[in-house]
Amino acid sequence: MRPRDSVRGFWLMVGLWGLLDGAIVWPALIQDPMAPDELRWVLGINLFLQLVYLPTGIVLATRAKPLVKGFGWGVLVSAVLLGVIDAVFYWRLSN
Repeated sequence: MRPRDSVRGFWLMVGLWGLLDGAIVWPALIQDPMAPDELRWVLGINLFLQLVYLPTGIVLATRAKPLVKGFGWGVLVSAVLLGVIDAVFYWRLSN
């Protein structure tokens, strides 16, 4: 494996994560907006899922294979950024 494989793994994972997020969000864009309580519940589930995403990203990022290491960093970066966004909106809906 080449060292660039970790970079490819990173961007592949970020891209796949983006496609999945887009597939989840697209229907929401063409439907009526969610009620604030319902949206807060969904954001709470997303924040709870961070308990899966973050350890998984750490495990993958510490592997020897560069491609898998890149996957791990892709998961970590995506999870942290989306987690911050979810946390901010959850907090704003709670106040």
